[in-house]
Amino acid sequence: MTPRTTRTLLVLVLAATLIATWFAPEEAGNDVELSTRATATPAAAIERRPPRETNRRLRDEAVEVLPIHPRGEVGEEGALLFAPMSWAPPRVESAPVEAIAAPVVEPVETPTAPPLPFLVLGRYMDRGRSFVFLQYMDQNLAVAVGDTIADAYRVEKLEGNTLMLRYLPLNELQTLEVGGIQ
Repeated sequence: MTPRTTRTLLVLVLAATLIATWFAPEEAGNDVELSTRATATPAAAIERRPPRETNRRLRDEAVEVLPIHPRGEVGEEGALLFAPMSWAPPRVESAPVEAIAAPVVEPVETPTAPPLPFLVLGRYMDRGRSFVFLQYMDQNLAVAVGDTIADAYRVEKLEGNTLMLRYLPLNELQTLEVGGIQ
């Protein structure tokens, strides 16, 4: 909007407000009653007493005046209002401190390799090298010494009817009976 349009709009709103107040109906009746204190003149509402009478009244009445304490007085509540504070719990000298027993820690069992997940299907010898046929899950495998199976087992050696497998995550040796060559 341009400044001229804005000014014109404000003048029209002002004119409409003035016309609305000119033609507004008169107040018919007001149901609100003012209290006697509100209707009294301000001078009559204030009770005027001579200063001597006020001082005499204050002397006659029991007025409690709180004493002023010097800063840093220990023992009074709020005396050290701005003193540095500690978050540590308060020390209690009179109560004996109970010793809290350390929780009993059960010895943690050292992890062991799971049972071998292989089923021996047979053995085979080719050009002086021995192979063992194993079933692992849905796979049939032919493994020899030095092979790694499923990134978890390595074939270490084959002696007689025993296949030595190393479980790699725990570096633990396990044995599997494979039977003789036929």
